[in-house]
Amino acid sequence: MSLAVEVYSEALLSIIWFCSNENMALIVKSDEPEAITYTSHELNEIIHLNPHSEDIKRIHEVKSAFPNSTINYSMTNKASQYRNAFTKYDLKK
Repeated sequence: MSLAVEVYSEALLSIIWFCSNENMALIVKSDEPEAITYTSHELNEIIHLNPHSEDIKRIHEVKSAFPNSTINYSMTNKASQYRNAFTKYDLKK
């Protein structure tokens, strides 16, 4: 079963589409090229990241700037590991 739900996010000040799969996201984008979609797989990836609200806004900014982008936990996990490695050091010294 394929499903797409349009939602207005007060936090993101944007309309977003939650799609059950990539095929449904493609259908939404064919009807509405400017649509910002998140598949169920991407939502699972975001959950694994356990992001703060500012991180969610950054993710959304990237999805807005790169409409055909997808969220991949293994890539974002590596970025998070690098960011955490840098925060362990006092860069002011």
